[in-house]
Amino acid sequence: MRKILLICLIIFNCSFFYSQNRIEKLEQLFDKFTSVIYKDTDSAYYYCRQAEQLNEKIGNDFYKSRCFFLYALYYYNINNNLKSGEYNDKALLLAKRTNNVDALYRIYNLRGVIFFEANEYDKAFNEYQKTKQYLEKKPDN
Repeated sequence: MRKILLICLIIFNCSFFYSQNRIEKLEQLFDKFTSVIYKDTDSAYYYCRQAEQLNEKIGNDFYKSRCFFLYALYYYNINNNLKSGEYNDKALLLAKRTNNVDALYRIYNLRGVIFFEANEYDKAFNEYQKTKQYLEKKPDN
């Protein structure tokens, strides 16, 4: 009985460690994306795609919302606001479902920027108000 318990404990620890490594790798990919998005959009897309593929193996909606937001930011930076909006909407749904406050304020901010650039100032203002609400909810504020 002790051997079975020990084997189960070892398997659990290995799977936990493996899962943690994947999440750390995801965080590194997000950081790499952020460091190049304004300089090298091809590399940014590559890191975004790598993060999405890794998250498909993990299956975590919290990180999936972040992946969608990265795509939204990528498409915004290559002046494709239509696709940016589509990915931003996908990110918004998942961020709300997972209560990802950090993603929510970023998503609403990008929505505000897109509306502002489209001269839809009332919509932009509403999105910026939502951004402010979520910024105030951030734990580090």
